[in-house]
Amino acid sequence: MNDFETLAQKKKDCYCLKNGLLFWRFLGSERDPSCHIRQKGMILHILVCEGEVLISCDGMQRRLSSNSFANFIDVNNFELLYSSSNAKGYIMIFTEDYTKEITKNNPPLPVSYVVDVRQHPVMSLSQANFSLFRTRMDVLWEICCDESNVFREELLRHGCMMLLLDIGNKFILQNGTDYEEKKMSRCQEIFVEYTRLLQQKVCTEHSVNYYASELCITPQYLNRMIRSYTGKSAYDWICNNLVGEISRRLEETDDSMQTIAEDLNFSDQASMSKFFKRLTGSTPSEYKRNNARSVV
Repeated sequence: MNDFETLAQKKKDCYCLKNGLLFWRFLGSERDPSCHIRQKGMILHILVCEGEVLISCDGMQRRLSSNSFANFIDVNNFELLYSSSNAKGYIMIFTEDYTKEITKNNPPLPVSYVVDVRQHPVMSLSQANFSLFRTRMDVLWEICCDESNVFREELLRHGCMMLLLDIGNKFILQNGTDYEEKKMSRCQEIFVEYTRLLQQKVCTEHSVNYYASELCITPQYLNRMIRSYTGKSAYDWICNNLVGEISRRLEETDDSMQTIAEDLNFSDQASMSKFFKRLTGSTPSEYKRNNARSVV
């Protein structure tokens, strides 16, 4: 049993999906409001509606008060250390695998948001944004509680995606679409440019050497900068984007495996299948049977 399942059994108002979602409506009036979760690469969304809480993410403590929202990315160790007696709010945690599932490796959040939130994960919300985020969380909680709904997991997936889109929209409206062009560190600039190139070229270019050449830096330097900034190698980012594109094609088209392999510049269908299974645990054929949508 993992930490998600253990917490869900321990807490009254806590829901978990085995494939990587934990959603907890916390109350300071609980006898023991504390919790401790260890899981590699977690993404946390914390909304404090009333009172205050003290949390720790990878050893760094943060105090969150009423009407505040926090988003922590790539967390491996999370603790709720303290909550005031009047504290109320929500903690939503995605595993790395669940994030990939709901976004298909194409996150809706702007790259500039990811850059910014790594440095400033806690934000105070306007009343309008607080009301919107709370409404999203309330609806998601209602879905969690509706055990009779046969589409509950699908509704949760779409609801989580809506929350992510709202977060991205808030950030863009607040900072403008040209935020990425503002002054950044060299590491941030490389990360932004690298992800832009991936979106344009990953279907045909799978080599770290290619992207390093386009950025006029060495492959070693690119890997060092991307790993230091995201915790993942440049090649990990290529693989994640490729898996996302293969998944999309399997779900949304009737293209043959051979056609997809050719379009994505694999040497043959077998090479693509081996790559996909290594990253996802399923062959493309198995994935298509379980996830394909009807194509009009």
